[in-house]
Amino acid sequence: MRRCLINVLEMINHADKHSKDFIIYSLNGRKLSFGRGSHICCDGSLQFGADDAIGAWQKICIESAKFQMFEVQNLERLVERVVELLGGINLLVQPHDGLLQTIKNMKLFIARICSQPSTEISSINSLLKKGQQVEIMSGYSELALLHGILQIPCNVDIQSMKNFILKNDASKAEEMRKDSLPVVGLC
Repeated sequence: MRRCLINVLEMINHADKHSKDFIIYSLNGRKLSFGRGSHICCDGSLQFGADDAIGAWQKICIESAKFQMFEVQNLERLVERVVELLGGINLLVQPHDGLLQTIKNMKLFIARICSQPSTEISSINSLLKKGQQVEIMSGYSELALLHGILQIPCNVDIQSMKNFILKNDASKAEEMRKDSLPVVGLC
């Protein structure tokens, strides 16, 4: 952690005047975390890859300063569209996931759903319970029901999704979610 913070200071100190302004603007008032890979997070914060070079961090700062607010608003519109298409589900977006990758996943999922006839979309909606917690995952993920949350890969086969939802109906998902909530003891 200390090494990462020293490297942030080095990045600021050794940047040219133009880049330094972008870096300071993008870091000002935003949460910064260190993890795997450098990217703008879905909540607008920045993540610097602990093993990335300072140049990768600088690139993220400059990108953040240029288009962050537009992309965050774009993600919000895409989330609203998915909720609308799936009949009022509760769509979860992990705040620390990469913003651009999440937008790409949402667009791909919307394209998959919208390519279906309206009767197919209606049948999917009838299978999902209103308020059902759903998370759109990367294309490398699998259909899953984890702690009551229906996880759908962005490139899902629609018929496979329908079959999965039928096998794991929404009431089971809700029970799983409630059972997985931690019980807090009183002292």
